[in-house]
Amino acid sequence: MRSAGTTTLGDSRQHPVDFSEEFDLSVHNSGRQPIDLVHLRRYTLGDRGLEKEVLDLFLAQLPATIGALGPEGPRSERSRAAHTLKGSGRAVGAWQIAALAERVERLAQGDPGADLNALVTQIEAAIVDVRRFVSATYLAER
Repeated sequence: MRSAGTTTLGDSRQHPVDFSEEFDLSVHNSGRQPIDLVHLRRYTLGDRGLEKEVLDLFLAQLPATIGALGPEGPRSERSRAAHTLKGSGRAVGAWQIAALAERVERLAQGDPGADLNALVTQIEAAIVDVRRFVSATYLAER
């Protein structure tokens, strides 16, 4: 299902936003960086301080979200956590994390026998990449 809308980004102009359920990673972040800075900068209006703050908030919420994806939790909770991670990943341009979270969400909702642990492990690896990328990108600004 694809739908579109518009959003106002700090000015009176409307900017198209795609709210599609699935992201094609070949379209987003063609440079294959853990964070699509072009995407993020569009939403932070090029303000590097705000960009860094948004990424810090994203990274700060990850431990709780990943904890909720753990195998001991009910599938409904895992689905909700995956949905949260999908949205926040898309917001900052962490397309790989968002795509993996979307897969976890769908499996948690629909396939009671699905092994979500392998996907969660992939998300954890992608998070390590994001943390390294953010540290390297903003090293001088700490």
